[in-house]
Amino acid sequence: MTRTMRNGTRIALAAAALVALAAPLAALALARGDAAGAGAAAAPSFAKDVAPVVAEKCGGCHRPGGIAPFSLVTARQISSSSAAIAAAVQANLMPPWPPGKRSPEYVGQSRRILSAQQRASILAWARAGGKIDGPARKPTAQRGPEVRQGEALLDLRMQATYMPTAAKGVTDDYRCFLLDPKQAGDSFVTSARIVPGQPKIVHHVILFKVGAAQLADAKRLDGGDAGPGWSCFGGTGLPAGDATGIADSLNNANWVAAWAPIKQRDAPRLKRVI
Repeated sequence: MTRTMRNGTRIALAAAALVALAAPLAALALARGDAAGAGAAAAPSFAKDVAPVVAEKCGGCHRPGGIAPFSLVTARQISSSSAAIAAAVQANLMPPWPPGKRSPEYVGQSRRILSAQQRASILAWARAGGKIDGPARKPTAQRGPEVRQGEALLDLRMQATYMPTAAKGVTDDYRCFLLDPKQAGDSFVTSARIVPGQPKIVHHVILFKVGAAQLADAKRLDGGDAGPGWSCFGGTGLPAGDATGIADSLNNANWVAAWAPIKQRDAPRLKRVI
């Protein structure tokens, strides 16, 4: 999670291991079930039609150190997973967007989803055997936040690395950290980008604001626990007005931003896909 002091923010991390999910052999039949229907039509090119799409739409998660259970970086990795890729694409499970059935549309969401042509190319390529005719593409680099006129970008980083620990029999470690943006006056936060240091460990991050009246208590908690930050399972430990309380209005909301790799309730759907 994260909290804010004055105009600062503090992050409290809830760390839990993510489950690596595998694709079963059933995906093979799903991907190649109607190969005969393709007829004599030429299969799409891996290098021209498939590799660029995988690099742009999949490489952000399916890479070494990413949140996906395996990488899709090399041509061999992509080809050997062609059946599972086709199964996930055909079932509209990958790329995993939108976040939920009731999610509204977002500006720029077209960069996350597959077009009809991209879907057709991937499925036809997989049904034809997932053959390689050229090299893979490097995963598309993540775009930095857009800074418009009148805006300034603040890069807030933790002062020290924290390795999560948990008591025996406990799987989660909720931790709060203080981040100071060193701003003298009030500011509007128009957007936020949270980058976890270890995506496979960090379960979610919440960015909170901490009011001036809460700052002394936040510093006391921060200094009273061994290591960076303090344990905050079940609440921040701050007086009324923190994230566990009810904000006066949407104009005084406590949450600034949040990040999570995937919703836990969606995990069962992914037992048979990439």
